[in-house]
Order: sequence, then C-alpha cells, then structure tokens
Amino acid sequence: MKVLVITNLFPNGLEPNRATFNKQQIEHLMKFCRISVVAPVPWSPPVKFMGRYSRYASLPKIEHHCGITVYHPRYLVTPGIGRSLYGISYFAGVYSTVRDLNSRYDFDLIFATWSYPDGFAAQHMARLLGKPCIVKVHGSDVNQFLKHRLRRRMIVGSLSKADAVYSVSRDLKQKLVAAGIEQEKIEVIYNGIGEHFGEAVCARREAKLRLGLPEDRKIILYVGNLLESKGVFDLAEAISRINENERPTTILVGDGRDRKRLEVSIASLGLQALFLMPGPRPHSEIPLWMAASDALCLPSHNEGVPNVILESVAVGRPVVAYRVGGIPEVVTSDDLGYLVAPRQIGDLSIALAFAVSKKWDEEKIRAHALRFNWEANARRLFDLFSRICSKQSERSVFEKEEVEVA
Repeated sequence: MKVLVITNLFPNGLEPNRATFNKQQIEHLMKFCRISVVAPVPWSPPVKFMGRYSRYASLPKIEHHCGITVYHPRYLVTPGIGRSLYGISYFAGVYSTVRDLNSRYDFDLIFATWSYPDGFAAQHMARLLGKPCIVKVHGSDVNQFLKHRLRRRMIVGSLSKADAVYSVSRDLKQKLVAAGIEQEKIEVIYNGIGEHFGEAVCARREAKLRLGLPEDRKIILYVGNLLESKGVFDLAEAISRINENERPTTILVGDGRDRKRLEVSIASLGLQALFLMPGPRPHSEIPLWMAASDALCLPSHNEGVPNVILESVAVGRPVVAYRVGGIPEVVTSDDLGYLVAPRQIGDLSIALAFAVSKKWDEEKIRAHALRFNWEANARRLFDLFSRICSKQSERSVFEKEEVEVA
C-alpha cells in the first residue's frame, strides 16, 4: 500500500523536536506500507516584518529523516490576520507537489494529521485525485479551532467528506459528533510510545547527577511549549502556594512565545531560585529528565492525549494535570497521579505537594504504559487504511459496472 501523508506537524531541520510523535508513528507504519510525507511550511520572504516565519526561507525543499523522504512546499501566511483562510493557501501550496508525487507513485490513500488547514487541503486534494482520505485530529485542532465560526464550517465540511476520521481520544470523538460528524466515521486509536522508551532510564539519583541537578531536592517537571494555554502560569502560581520550606524545584523543558512573560511572572513571585528553564531538549534526552523528576505536571487548559503523559507513565513517574480532554482516559486512578478541575490553582498546588511527598509504586505506573505502544497503534491504523481502501475499490468496481450497464 502506498500512502501520502500531509501534515505541518513533522520534524524538520529548523525544528528537530516538532511533533516527534508523528515521526514515530510513521516510522512504525512504514513496516506495513510505503510512505511519502508532504510537510508544508509557511512561505515568507527573509524580511523582518514576517517575524518567526522568515526563518523557513532557508529550509530545503526536500529532507530525509530516518529513511523518510519529506517534501516542504511553501504556503502563504498572513501573520495576525486571515488564519481561517489558511486552508485555501495551504491547498494551493501543496497542489503541485502532491500532483507530481501522485503521478510518480499513484498513492492508494491520503492521510492528513491535523484537522485544519491540513485535513481541509488533503480532503480536497484526495477528491481531485480520486483517492480516499483519512484525517487525524489531535486536540487543539478541535478544542480551539471549532470555536471560530469560519474555521468550524471548513473543518466540519472537510471531515464530513473524508472517508474516515481518526481521533486520539474518546473525548475528541464526542466533540466531533456534537459538531455534526457521523459517529460511525470516527475511529479512536490512542497514540503510543516507543517500545524501548524508558527501558534504559537510570535511577533518579544517577539521572540528577548526569543532569547536574541537586540530589536533595524534590523535582516537578514540565515538558512542552511555554504558552499560557498550556497552564505554565498556573503552575508557577501553584508552586508559590506550597509551604515555602516544602516547595519543589520546578524544571520547564521547552520554549515558546510566552517565555519572557513567564520569566517575569516567576520573578514577581520570588521563585527564580526554584525554577530551571533549560530550553528545548532533544526528544532522546527527555527520559533522563523524567527519571530525575518526582512527578510530571501538565496543567494544559485543553488537550487531546498528550504524548508527554504517556512517556512519563512509561518512565514510572506520576502525573499531575487538569482533568481536560483525553487525559482522564490515561490517568485512570490515583495510583497514576492526580487530576484536578481546570484552572483551580489551589487544588493544583495541593496535588503537587502530595505528588512529591507520596511513595509511588513505579512498577505499577510503568505497567500501565504497556497498553500504549506505537506497534499496536500502527497495526490498528493500517487496518483502518486497508478497510477504507477496500471500500474505495468496491465503489470503483460498482461505478464501472453501472457505466457498462448504461
């Protein structure tokens, strides 16, 4: 089977840590099918007013990642305005690349990850080429984008016309059904973690030594984008409410547009000495940071099923998070961590204090992670691909017979 993947969420030479979960999933899918990846990037001339988008001008049109050929066509962006129309510019940007690749490989199926603009463009390309299309939804592309009237219409329209929708959680599926997508069209398949993720992780003391962290300090770890919507300001406020002599060291691994503002907030709370911000780290290094920690905190205001939670569980570390999205589908008991109502900073503070003081059964936590693996995910996804392609073949035969009868 030959599959074309269309997604803006994929590592590239400028962003090696971008959506590594998609790369991991595709690496496992390649055991079952031949895959090409089209990962568009914003088009931007190298001028200052384009801000962060101007850096993409230096990105090669084609890259290779672990045996995966990745094509980077450009699509027009207009920072600050017209985001609801990006689906149209995205479609225009990928059109020539997808058409040329299909003339070479004659794909059996188009698979898009991210509902908009990726799913919108992929569904329209599939329709033009006469190919089936499956769209994967992750979290914010449903939780946030459906709040915008025009984007909602474009998302619901394209998902309704897609052959199948793949959701990473039951929560997202319910939201799509409420938005008008047929329930039978949506399949829930949880993301996974690598079979060997966390296997070689050392003990907490050794991990602290390797990272140069104080051995005598309890550690809360956050891994992700430094954005207000990810709850990082809530985390800082929650730490400030813990008794002063019991406050853990908090490590924020990642970067984002709210970093400077967050640093100011941490300073205003008098917590500079308790917060470490090492910036983005290679994905291969994340298990070490997790091993050094006592608990992971992810106080996002909206989520799908974040892979960092699956990874923390695989390392045997409990999770403290808001009860949002698909997180309760992973953290199913207090043996795995604590969930609190969103934006309840007092409750978050109490949960963090309990998490670093409790003696956790790390083996029990690790055992729970075994149900989330990329091998099983890839098998289920390939089975979905096969079913959709079979339906397409049956349709084609039926249409041919109708023409012959006529």
